[in-house]
Amino acid sequence: MQEKISKFVKVNTIPNILSLLLVEIDSDKSTIASIAKIISKDISLMARLLRMANSPFYRRSKEISTIDNAITVLGIKAVKALSLSVSMLDIAGGISKSGLIDFKEFWLHNLEVAVISRQLAGKIKGCQPEEAFTCGLMHDLGILFFVQEFPEKYVKVLQATTPDKPLEENESEIFGMNHAEVGGRIAEAWKLPKVISQSISNHHNDNLSEIENGQVDVWQIVNLGHRFCRQGVDIGNDLSNERVEQRHQLSRAMGIDTESACKILAEVPNQVLDAAAFLDVEIGDLMHLLKKANAQLGNLYEEYEISIIENQKLQNKIIEQEKHRVALEALRTTLATFSHYVNNATAAIIGRAQILDLYLAQGKLDDPEGRISHSVKIISESVDTICAVLDELKEFPVFKTTTYHGASKILDIDNEIKERLGRLT
Repeated sequence: MQEKISKFVKVNTIPNILSLLLVEIDSDKSTIASIAKIISKDISLMARLLRMANSPFYRRSKEISTIDNAITVLGIKAVKALSLSVSMLDIAGGISKSGLIDFKEFWLHNLEVAVISRQLAGKIKGCQPEEAFTCGLMHDLGILFFVQEFPEKYVKVLQATTPDKPLEENESEIFGMNHAEVGGRIAEAWKLPKVISQSISNHHNDNLSEIENGQVDVWQIVNLGHRFCRQGVDIGNDLSNERVEQRHQLSRAMGIDTESACKILAEVPNQVLDAAAFLDVEIGDLMHLLKKANAQLGNLYEEYEISIIENQKLQNKIIEQEKHRVALEALRTTLATFSHYVNNATAAIIGRAQILDLYLAQGKLDDPEGRISHSVKIISESVDTICAVLDELKEFPVFKTTTYHGASKILDIDNEIKERLGRLT
């Protein structure tokens, strides 16, 4: 695998202009003029950067006509990120002609992740939106590697991918590495900024470290952006409770509430079209995208209907459980009332039995055959049995876990019993 990665890196070299640009931007002595001078040496890069800066994606009120102006308005980090995006698309151009996978769908997915990541980064203090955009755009670099280096084997991987066995799991099983791991190594070999290799390596990472003191890493943003996508080669169609919960947890940790997330997702289709236009990326015509959006909407509606049915089942189950709980509470109350009167009755019986026993001991009763003495013993033993049964019932776990139901009509039993005893006396 390492030999294949080295070959891929050697064949798909980073443009010399980009290497010079990265070095210059990272230099302490760099200036807007020195950065603009390097970009101006590549007419194609310069033209595409200017087109990006003036695209609807950035909604600039004034036209940006020079690279110096673009760097001033967009910022050095943004220009660096956009230059990387352009260069990566150029490298991927030759691979995309293989026909092994649908590259319109591939770039549509990558652009969606890039756009969502950019929007999320814009909501988080200290994050650079263009940097997140570039990381999102490049996150599936490893898939390009597999398509170029293992075309026949990768077809089998794609065919074996199911909701129960995702793409990255099949890749690891066949190649020993998945596309996220491979892509991260390639980015490191190209000596790209660490933030890019981290984002590529971790976009499938489920072991999300806690976000401390509000410090959010770009790779976490891209990871969340990837989770918000509804389609892609490496995304299952199932929307499991686990996936939704992971997404919500990560969103909350980043300070992104549900309303903000919904607004971001609502803007994605138009922004993807704008980004595809200024990057010269073919993702299909508008009609194709509308059909796809309608299909996704249909899937969402089906999921919504299923959730309604499941919710109704859950509600019915809760109602049955509540009935069971109230019945247990009523039974417990009845037992407590019953126990109270039986205890009183047994105490009276024991008291009378003890009097009889005392009279026998004092010789006040004539019992030559021992019948009275034997009867007193049986009465005492029977009362002990009744008390033991009551004690066991009180300790029964079901009754112990129920809450005393103060509003229960069972409490009226006590008064009814008193009234009946009163009538009997």
